[in-house]
Amino acid sequence: AAKGFGKQPAKAKGFGAAKKASSPPPKKKTATAAPQKSAEGGGTTAGKQDMHPALLALIAETPQRRAERQALLEARAPEIVEELQTRTHCFIDGVLGEDMCAAMRAEAMRLLGDKALEDKIIDTDTRAASVVIEPELFLQAPLVTEYALDCAKVFAPLLSGKNGPLSDDASASMLACYGVDGGNFNVHIDNHGNKDRRVLTLIYYMNPGYDSERQGGRFVPWEITEDAPPKTEPPTKLSSDVIRPLEPIDPVGDRIIAFWTCELPHSVEEFRAPLGKPDGRYAITVWLTAEEGSDVFASG
Repeated sequence: AAKGFGKQPAKAKGFGAAKKASSPPPKKKTATAAPQKSAEGGGTTAGKQDMHPALLALIAETPQRRAERQALLEARAPEIVEELQTRTHCFIDGVLGEDMCAAMRAEAMRLLGDKALEDKIIDTDTRAASVVIEPELFLQAPLVTEYALDCAKVFAPLLSGKNGPLSDDASASMLACYGVDGGNFNVHIDNHGNKDRRVLTLIYYMNPGYDSERQGGRFVPWEITEDAPPKTEPPTKLSSDVIRPLEPIDPVGDRIIAFWTCELPHSVEEFRAPLGKPDGRYAITVWLTAEEGSDVFASG
């Protein structure tokens, strides 16, 4: 029997979340420049004069690198847009190229490789380690941070319409790693209705040479065999007798899986890591969200 309906991933604070509900929304932040340390003690970022030369060079190349990445995403985005007109999910391969995928994985490993092996750090249910992708993450993982921004920027305008306009501010993004035996995610739907504004899920995998026969950990989409409850009602009302698994999808490197957040139940098969840290299963999830006031969640 499928378990876990109603488990919601932790919400990202994101690139532009207001500090207080009564405060006007701040300007959107971007990763085109390094965050600076606050005189009031906020943040841990050093000024540019304290940075390693290699990092300074990386920052200097950001505009060109982001333009190139956006061009790659724009070239493949129509495939996803077309598929999602009639399907709940789809995937495409060879998105950013092997070199960029490997470089992003290296950043992810530096951030989560060790944490994903520690029982006190990982999520007790999924046995995965994760971190919210926010502007402050840029100095530790510039490529990962830029990808989240670029992914939202490219896909939001193309997929707006079905659920109203979508925000391109990457306000809900997460980097996650399965690193120990037994990691899995029971069947769930990301969006719980009510005030959850997530509309589309885009998962980018950074796992070159992934062997699902040895490691497990495949993404499993599920089909709802009866009408789903309204989006304003929590999908915890769904049960195992109204869903069935579809063909699993391997989390291979440089692959994007896209699906409608409100519509697709999905799970992650049990993961195995016989080689330890090198076997880590890395993914970036970007949720595209409906803008405030969008009709799709007006009654939520």
